[in-house]
Amino acid sequence: MANEQHSGSRPELEAHLRANAGDWDAWLVYSDWLSERGDCRGELIVLEHRLATSAASAEERTRLRGQIDERVVAWQEAWSDHLYQKDDVAIDEHLRLQRECEPLRPVAPRALLEPIDFPIGLLVALLSEAGPDIEEDWTTSPPSLLSDIRLQINAALIAWIEEAFDGAPFPPDDEYSLYQAEAADGYSSCDRSRDHLGRWQDLPEQQLLECEWALVYLGPHGVVYYWPAVMCFDLRYDFNSPDAWITESFGYGLAPSTDHRSHQQERLSRLNREQRAAICAYALLSGNESFSHWARVALAEVDGPRADWFEIFNPV
Repeated sequence: MANEQHSGSRPELEAHLRANAGDWDAWLVYSDWLSERGDCRGELIVLEHRLATSAASAEERTRLRGQIDERVVAWQEAWSDHLYQKDDVAIDEHLRLQRECEPLRPVAPRALLEPIDFPIGLLVALLSEAGPDIEEDWTTSPPSLLSDIRLQINAALIAWIEEAFDGAPFPPDDEYSLYQAEAADGYSSCDRSRDHLGRWQDLPEQQLLECEWALVYLGPHGVVYYWPAVMCFDLRYDFNSPDAWITESFGYGLAPSTDHRSHQQERLSRLNREQRAAICAYALLSGNESFSHWARVALAEVDGPRADWFEIFNPV
C-alpha cells in the first residue's frame, strides 16, 4: 500500500508545520514531497486544502468531504498502528464531527484541531512518521513528538471554553453554590461566605479540590458556572489532575441519565449551542464515553440551535 512508503523525512518542514498548522503553502510543498514518494497523505492534504480554501458550492464541498471520508476509511487500517484512538471512536468520526462543527467555532477555538488534523495530513504525517516510537498508551507518558501538540490542543480548548461560557452568572439564592452543594452531600448546610463570587475563570482551584462531591447537586446556573471551571482545571493538568475524583465525577455527569432523565434535562437547560459544542470537544479530547451523545447534538446543531437538543442527547 502506498501509505507504507515513508522513505526519508523533512524534519525542518515538519517542525515548521507543527508550529504553523495553518500555513497552506508549506502544506502543499509537503504534499508534493509525499506524492513524489507514492505516499497517499499527499493527495489527502490537497483535498483538505481545497475544502478549506476554495469558494466551492455546497454541492462541491459535499463532494470533497465525501472524497476525504472515503480515503480516510480506505486508509484507516494502514494508519491504525500509528493513530491514537480511545474508546473505539474512529478517527473518521472525529474528522467528520470536526468539519461539520466548523460553523460553531469562534476564531480561537478553531485552533483546537489545527495541530492534529487541520489538515488531517498533520495528524497522519506526524504520527505515522513517529511509527514505533509511539507507545501503546501515551496518555500517561506521551512521546516527545506529541507533547507540544497536546499542550497546544489543551490550551486552545481552554480558550474555547472560556469564550463560550464567559459571563456565566453565579448561581442565584434558590440554587446551591459550590460549598453549599458539598455540604448537601453530607446532609448539612452552610452559607456562601467561603464561595468565590466573581468570574468562574478566577475560581481558585483549591475550592474545587475542597468540594469534590458537589457537582451532582448543582442546578442549571451552577452547571453553566462551575462546569467550565472543572473542564479547564482538567485541561490545565492534561487530564491528570491532583484530585481524580472531581474530574471523574464530572465525567459521570456528562453521560445521559436513564433514572433521572427529567432532572438532568432541567440541570442542562441553560446550556447554549456554543457551550454544548465546547463540552463535545472536551468529551472528545478527554476520551469520555459520552462523546458520541454530545457529537449527535453538535452535528444536529450545525445550522443553528435545536430546541429538541436534549432529546437528541438523551432519547427516550
